[in-house]
This record gives sequence, structure tokens and C-alpha cells, in this order.
Amino acid sequence: MSGNEAGAQVMVRKTNDNPAGTPTWADWQPLSSAQLVGRGFQFRLDLVSHDLDYTIEVSELVAIIEQRV
Repeated sequence: MSGNEAGAQVMVRKTNDNPAGTPTWADWQPLSSAQLVGRGFQFRLDLVSHDLDYTIEVSELVAIIEQRV
């Protein structure tokens, strides 16, 4: 982001607990092209705009998860 525009950052957190139970989640961190290991994952999209003339429209956000064997 170059100052007065809008931007977005995909964030992720993970747990090694059963996500259907009462899991303890790690802190949110920026998602990068990395290999993550965990039992459950949550994703969010942080949007920011420093100028009311700029706005962000998100129509779809997809996470593709592949299990390594």
C-alpha cells in the first residue's frame, strides 16, 4: 500500500486441538506461501483504507487446503 490507498491482508491461525470442541487457537498471523501444520485453521481478511475515496470490494476468498501424507 503506497500511503492513501486501500489494502487487504489474509490472516490465519491454527490449532492442534479438535476444532469441533473447545480448541486453543494460536495468534493471528499474516498468511504467506508457507507450509502450515495443524488440526484446524481459521482464516480472515483484514481490510484497511486510509482515504474515504478508496474502498475495497471482495466478492470471493478461497483457501485451498491439501493434506500431505
